[in-house]
Amino acid sequence: MNFINVLFKDVVCYDDYLERLQNLLFEKGYIISPKAEKSIIIDKENYNPLNWNLNLETLPKPYILRMFYLDKDIDLENDILKECYIKQTPFGFDIFTEKEDVFELLKEKYRDFIYATSYESLEKIVIKTLKEKAKTLVCAESCTAGMISSSLVNVAGSSEVFLGSFVVYSNDFKVKFLNVDKSLIEQHGAVSAEVVRAMALGALEYSDADISIAVSGVAGPGGSEHKPQGFTYMGIGTDEDVLIYNYTFKSDRNTNRRQTTAFILFKLLKDVLKGSF
Repeated sequence: MNFINVLFKDVVCYDDYLERLQNLLFEKGYIISPKAEKSIIIDKENYNPLNWNLNLETLPKPYILRMFYLDKDIDLENDILKECYIKQTPFGFDIFTEKEDVFELLKEKYRDFIYATSYESLEKIVIKTLKEKAKTLVCAESCTAGMISSSLVNVAGSSEVFLGSFVVYSNDFKVKFLNVDKSLIEQHGAVSAEVVRAMALGALEYSDADISIAVSGVAGPGGSEHKPQGFTYMGIGTDEDVLIYNYTFKSDRNTNRRQTTAFILFKLLKDVLKGSF
């Protein structure tokens, strides 16, 4: 495989900047690794992504599996994986290989966790699949406070299927804008299956979308014995049902929010849109 290091000179690598740069490099056949002998420099002259002019020879791309894989360890002693290059992401792993037979074996082994077999983001795969299925989506976000929506609109053309979002951080906004029964919040708390179900249904009712996503959680810091930091309820609503998920993320505030975003988009892809690879 062809590795390349990226050195930042007097500039800051923000948010998903490196992810987008890796995407460009992957299309040229390269994987970013700090151990690589070959390197490129990002400085004030080429910091703007519109000025990325890398002047690299285009090489054959490796195979890749992008996986959502929280709280699970990859068996690095597995003979198959010993032949691969593995990168951990905030919510899973990217596995690279140059061998088609290894790629096919791993695709079968991890099929329930794969969201892409190309260097594309989870949100891009979700938008692409929504278009293929001719479905529209709306979000109702509490703890993520717009992060899911922001993630989706990073994808060009998302407006064809993504209608918009209700950012209902306070309980009053949940009641006012999504018609959540105040008694549900009083009885079960804002972070509950009952409230998330009501948020998902309220978003569907007001938007007339085909699918809704709703999330409410304790991002942190803090929490309680029964609802610790990272404790989150998530829902996906359709005309037929509302699927409810409960998970306790185990990182800091903003990583928990990013993992919540990835979790519910992955569940949308797999459980509702039935995306497969």
